Amino acid sequence: MVRKILFSSDIDDPIGWGKAVRALRPDLDIVNWPDATDPAEFEFALLWKPPPGGLGAYTNLKGIQTLGAGINQLDLSALPPVPLARMIDPSLTESMVDYAVAAVYRHFRGLDRFERNTRARHWQHEEPPHKADFPVGVLGLGVLGGAVAARLRAVGFPVTGWSRTPRPTDGVEVYAGDEGLPPFLASARAFVCVLALTPQTAGILNKDTLAAMPAGSYVINIGRGGHVVEPDLAEAVRNGHIAGATLDVFAKEPLPEDHPFYELPQILVTPHVAGGISPKTAAPTLIENYERALAGKPLLNMVDPTRGY
Repeated sequence: MVRKILFSSDIDDPIGWGKAVRALRPDLDIVNWPDATDPAEFEFALLWKPPPGGLGAYTNLKGIQTLGAGINQLDLSALPPVPLARMIDPSLTESMVDYAVAAVYRHFRGLDRFERNTRARHWQHEEPPHKADFPVGVLGLGVLGGAVAARLRAVGFPVTGWSRTPRPTDGVEVYAGDEGLPPFLASARAFVCVLALTPQTAGILNKDTLAAMPAGSYVINIGRGGHVVEPDLAEAVRNGHIAGATLDVFAKEPLPEDHPFYELPQILVTPHVAGGISPKTAAPTLIENYERALAGKPLLNMVDPTRGY
């Protein structure tokens, strides 16, 4: 008997997911929502967003697996009252870490400045900097943030971290909560945002927090666009307090062509490419959560609705 998992996404490939799942479990099939003729057949869903019309007809659902590490694309109040899990995939973590470390190196070695000098046909020699003089602060110390911090430490950068609640992290000076934010913001030269987007973290990179960073700091955002108050960052770059930024996520995507970030050569805009989920490496997690849901067990990386992640 073939069991079916409902699939709903306008940015992911149901065929690729189907192949990856069947390679491990031939008795499981991925069914894209337009082909789901009988909602009662489905006990589990894999989705980025619910299908048009929502999930009300799928009365036998026992669990939902998202197609992202975050859940901000979802209206939790519109979902059925079943366990919901974020997707934490090894390939996603690796690609996010690679992006963050590459961005830190780009600013640390001044490659962004040299690129601008190249366009201006300007030659300016600089002695190579020392990592000890370029501490990096990581906002968010969950699975992804912890991995970013560990890799930065491994290649020699001093690392500090901030999280909403205390989260001890090997080799990282950790600050927590509202009282820990000011000393954290004074602790580094580059700041990597890997936070989950919640009402408490929305707009956390604003005129006040940017001003609290040391002059000449850099901002790297691979969390969510809602973490940055975009006009505040643009102004901080224009006035020179923030030396530059590498941004992969934005309040509105695609970023509008008339957005001021495009006009600022100190800001690198990338089109939400820092990380991606590979069906091949993520299929075991999906299958594990499918089995857990049907058995009534807690899902891996299960969302706590009270925290919003």
